[in-house]
Amino acid sequence: MARRASSTWWITHYGKPCISQDHVRLEWYPGRNDIIHRGTEPLWKALGAVFLAYDYKVPTSYTGSYNCRQVTGGSSWSGHAWPLAMDVNAKTNPYIRTPTGRPIRWGVETDMPAAMIREAEQITASGIRAFDWGGRWRTIKDAMHFQVRVTLDEIAGGVEAPRGFYGDDTMAILSDEAQQFFEDTYRELLKLDPNTNETWGKVLIEDYRVPPGGKHSHDATTTIGESE
Repeated sequence: MARRASSTWWITHYGKPCISQDHVRLEWYPGRNDIIHRGTEPLWKALGAVFLAYDYKVPTSYTGSYNCRQVTGGSSWSGHAWPLAMDVNAKTNPYIRTPTGRPIRWGVETDMPAAMIREAEQITASGIRAFDWGGRWRTIKDAMHFQVRVTLDEIAGGVEAPRGFYGDDTMAILSDEAQQFFEDTYRELLKLDPNTNETWGKVLIEDYRVPPGGKHSHDATTTIGESE
């Protein structure tokens, strides 16, 4: 069985790459209108909402999605060829090789907050993690790179996102169990990652608390503040 988010897996579930009929342009973050694969819109809106919550700036340059090409240094198709991948701010999140398999160096090889990445990795479709982040890979680190690892059927089954969805009024409501998980995760992150800012933690935890009325305190439409 092909692993998720591999070229073979994408072909099986999304068909041939570089098919323009499958493409749609989406504003997934303020000022960012990128070509993505039709049907994956909720995932990118959810990712945009996470970036907004942390006031992470996605520049007009050094960011992009569609590119009908193969992976860097390989012969299989890149996720960009469908397009099921987005490179965010390549200038401050470079592609580097890490032959020893060491973890990424926060604040050195990426300017993305660790807590923000943890939260982006909690976006799910039908209960399955929706994105792979290139900063987690072993022998390379591609911190700019986010790629879809769920099928269209799984997306249609329901997307759950901690921050809601950029441009939509509807907020994602998490279960009590999910809220507790995020709070526990952040406490562990504080122990393991000395670069984690306490302010991020407060935003992270407070935003998961759903009041009796069933609404988050944070408005997802408001900014507060490659394999590939």
